[in-house]
Amino acid sequence: MGTRRAGFGLTITNGNASVTGSSNLNFSRSNAGILKDRANMSFMLVIMFFAVFGLIVLTEIFLIDERRGINGRTNVHGGSHPNSLHRLVPMPDRPDYEEVAGDFADEYISFKAVSIVARLRASPTNRIHIQNRPQDRPVERQNLAICVKPLHFNYNRVLQLVEFIELYKILGANHVILYNDTIGDETGCTLEYYEKTRGLVSLLPWHGLDMISQREIRTEALFAALNDCLYRSMYKYEYVALVDLDEFIIPRHNDTIIQLIRWMTSRISSKSTSALSFQNAFFYLQWPDDPLITIAKSPTQAGLVTLRKTRRRLKLHPHKQRSKYICKPRDIVEAGNHFVWEFLAGHGTLNVPSDAAILHHYRVCEFGGDDCVKTPSVVDKTAYKYKKQLTNDVDESWLELGKICRLPQLEPISRQLPERRRHPLFKPNSLLNDMKTQRYSVDFLTNPSRIV
Repeated sequence: MGTRRAGFGLTITNGNASVTGSSNLNFSRSNAGILKDRANMSFMLVIMFFAVFGLIVLTEIFLIDERRGINGRTNVHGGSHPNSLHRLVPMPDRPDYEEVAGDFADEYISFKAVSIVARLRASPTNRIHIQNRPQDRPVERQNLAICVKPLHFNYNRVLQLVEFIELYKILGANHVILYNDTIGDETGCTLEYYEKTRGLVSLLPWHGLDMISQREIRTEALFAALNDCLYRSMYKYEYVALVDLDEFIIPRHNDTIIQLIRWMTSRISSKSTSALSFQNAFFYLQWPDDPLITIAKSPTQAGLVTLRKTRRRLKLHPHKQRSKYICKPRDIVEAGNHFVWEFLAGHGTLNVPSDAAILHHYRVCEFGGDDCVKTPSVVDKTAYKYKKQLTNDVDESWLELGKICRLPQLEPISRQLPERRRHPLFKPNSLLNDMKTQRYSVDFLTNPSRIV
């Protein structure tokens, strides 16, 4: 017989019926039941999640209300668990913590000091006076302040210190801020003269830091000192220069640093410029003194490093490598040693080209030894434009300091001409070469820049 299909999925083949439709129907019903059970379980899980979440929120709200109460409970970080609760002994209300009624006028929100305490009701023992409060700020800011890292190792190079202060005064600085870790007696007397008599210097204490070596904090915490100086000067000076005692920012076409800044900002849009970076130029102390220094008119000129050392390394360091900078302190968040670490939003650094100004850095070879003198060099006498005024100012100050601090007189200098140098390629037995050597020596005396 043939095959016929019944209406309910009943299949009849050769007279034998096979019930397949009913089994498929039962399978579908069982699947639907499983899906329904899973949906119910998911719904219950969601309900449980929101219930637990609501319980946590309510618990936190009640705990916050309890902490804000006056029941003497507070959250103290420390102990066996950072979030553990400890019972504090109730303390009476203190008058200096009373709330101020009325509107929030300036006299209510201008604080005088800050302190760090372990508990809100603990008595402060380390109140720090707030600098530059709005009512204490000067109406007009001065132009330029100089910030110097802490003086250490019983620093006692008095002539170098006097030269630094007097030259930066000529360059337009209004004030110099230094930090005293350890200084010698003569240096202390000199700085006291500049601070109390001249009003050019502020010497701040930097003692008792309990540091064993630079492994703990680099160079007597210079970054803390630089940022302290930055924030102290923030509302007193338009610009702040952060340099060392052996570094001088020397303009090439201007006489003062302020003139240089105005000249640079007039050429370039200065709306976003909050710092000026100057490339470093090493004037190694191992190089011979300027050949004309022996005919100087005074011992002072022969003792000033900016006049003695005129030969510098030909290649300058790129910006951010041994460079130093002048900044607008109100636009700076954090100061670094060689460049600004963080500005306010929308501000940045202007890299000053070397033909406008560079950083004169007078020091010994940075890696030890004397190999640095073999590097290509050039004679740079830009600082000589300050020679006359610098010499006179140092002479006057040294005369006063000699009476007050009993400083020794500067040693007299030799009046002999510098020894003539012979070029190694010239043969002394040749008369022609002797004549060339003589002419070479004269050229060296009159134009030392020709020798590199």
